[in-house]
Amino acid sequence: MSAATAKREPRGIRLKAESASSYQNPDATDATGATPLNGKGKRGSTEAGSTVLPMLPRDDEADSLGEEIDPAATPPDDDLVTERPPEIGACPCWRVYLDWWKDGSSNHRPGVYFHGRDGTDDKRTDEWLCGPLVIEATTYDHRRESFGRLLRFRDSTGRWHDWNMPMEMLKGDCSELRGELLYMGLEIDPKARAKLPNYLMHRAPQRRVLAARSLGWHDGSFVLPGETLGAGDIRFQSESASPPEFEQRGTLDGWQSEVAERAVGNDILTLAISAAFAGPLLDLAHVEH
Repeated sequence: MSAATAKREPRGIRLKAESASSYQNPDATDATGATPLNGKGKRGSTEAGSTVLPMLPRDDEADSLGEEIDPAATPPDDDLVTERPPEIGACPCWRVYLDWWKDGSSNHRPGVYFHGRDGTDDKRTDEWLCGPLVIEATTYDHRRESFGRLLRFRDSTGRWHDWNMPMEMLKGDCSELRGELLYMGLEIDPKARAKLPNYLMHRAPQRRVLAARSLGWHDGSFVLPGETLGAGDIRFQSESASPPEFEQRGTLDGWQSEVAERAVGNDILTLAISAAFAGPLLDLAHVEH
C-alpha cells in the first residue's frame, strides 16, 4: 500500500461544530428556532456543536384522545359514513353504508363501497367491497411506533366487533388480515378483496389512540383484550382479531361477602388472596416482574 493511500481521508461529509449553529433562520423569532408559521421552537440543546436530537413529545403533550364511537348508534364524524351515494363529481371515492341504501329503483346492501367512474359515459360505478367496516382511529405507542388502525366492523349476524389492527398486517397479499376479518364474521367480496388494503390505507383518521402491545398497566389504566379499565384512551393491539378474553363472573358484593369476609382472622386465606392480586399490583408498587 502506498503512502498516499495510507493517508487518504475517509470518504463522506464532515461537519464542523461551529457550522452546525452558524446558520440562522431569517424567519426565526427566538433562539429556539420558532417561526411565525408554527410558533413553536425545536426542543433540545441550542449550544454550538451539540449533537442532542430533539426530544420526543412528553406524555402531557400527546395528541388529544377521542371518545369511543359506536357506528351503530352514533356514526363517526366522517364523510365516509353516509346514507346517500356521492355525486359523480366526488368520484372516485370510498363510502360506508350502515344500512340498505337506494339509488333510483335499485337497492344496495350495507357495507364499504368504492364509487368509481365509467369512462365511456361518465357514470358512477358502485363496487361492494365488504360489510360495514369503519376506520375509527390511528394508533401508535409512546415511541410513535407500532402504528395501527382501530377498526370496527359488523358481522353477518349484526354484531359489532373492535380490532386494533397492526399496520404491518397490510404487507404482502394481506391474506392473514383477511383471514382474521373473515374469522370474526366480516363478509368480503372475493373479487374485490385486493382493494381492501387500499381502503384501509387511503387516509389516516384524525382521532389518535394509544396502542398497548401487552396487557396490564399502561399510563394508569389497566388494559384488557376487550376493554380498558381507567380514564386513558388506550387499546390493546394484536395481530389476532380475537385474542383470549378475560371473563367476569359474580359481583363485588358477592366477592366481599363470600371471599373477603371469610378471610378475616385467617392468615393462610389472606395470603392466598393476596398472592392472586400480586401480579396486577407489581407495577403500581414499582416492583419488577
